[in-house]
Amino acid sequence: MIFTGRTLVKVSILCVVIAGVGGVLLRLLARDIFGIKELVPPPTIHLQADTLYTIGSFAITNTILSSWLATLILIGLIGFAIGPGGRVFPQSRRTVDIILESLWGLFKGIAGERYSIVTFSFVATLFLFITANAWITLLPVYGPVLIESPDSAEGTFALLRGAGTDINMPLSLAIVTGIFVELHVFRTKGIVYFRQFFPIQSLIRGKPLAGLVKMFAAVLHDITILARLFSFTFRLFGALTAGELLRIVISFLTPLMLVVPFYGLEILLGTLQAFVFAGLTVVLMVVAEGNNEATSKNGN
Repeated sequence: MIFTGRTLVKVSILCVVIAGVGGVLLRLLARDIFGIKELVPPPTIHLQADTLYTIGSFAITNTILSSWLATLILIGLIGFAIGPGGRVFPQSRRTVDIILESLWGLFKGIAGERYSIVTFSFVATLFLFITANAWITLLPVYGPVLIESPDSAEGTFALLRGAGTDINMPLSLAIVTGIFVELHVFRTKGIVYFRQFFPIQSLIRGKPLAGLVKMFAAVLHDITILARLFSFTFRLFGALTAGELLRIVISFLTPLMLVVPFYGLEILLGTLQAFVFAGLTVVLMVVAEGNNEATSKNGN
């Protein structure tokens, strides 16, 4: 049977109607038969992550626990694809190959011949890690599983919360990405790369005006690098946090099962943000190498 676009739209509308009717019936049954006022509790939104346990001065939060869980799932999936003793399962290996080959083709089209296996390993890890942390929040254990806490205003907090909704995770990824980009360009260009940060050659050669202009340009360049970190951080943090808040609010305002279509939107949003983050990393490496080549030609 071949599904046309019109058939797919009809099936989607039917699923939404069934989900809405089912959600209404569930709420009526919960209220009239079981005496439950709301299947979904009123949303309480706060940006600060909740602390589960403290080891010395290091606090293990529910967002850190979520990122660890996403990492373990990724390791488990890759281990399953490889199999025990290095033996590869054909179907799972084929799926992994398709994903990695698609990423290689997309990002190599941006960077060209400069795109090495080392760069690909880092960029692919970024993409998979961000995607896993976005998708994992759709599991049913996120939200309903609560921990009692006297320090919390509500008395309880969620055991697991999306790592992307904690600004520390996007900020950490942005810092690591910035360091990797600078080290990558330094590895390919050598010590001459640092000339653009300290352009003192003109001052040494007795050209103070040109030297001051280049020093001012270097300061602007350094500010631009710092601005990239904030851009990377708040783009990822804002998108993932907005997606989670949308699910929470829709779950409360609409019939229970009507939130299901928004899960597809969250999957798309998480994948898109991971692709944007990884793609911009490749672009930054290409731009940094290009700027360094231009600086070298200008005699800096």
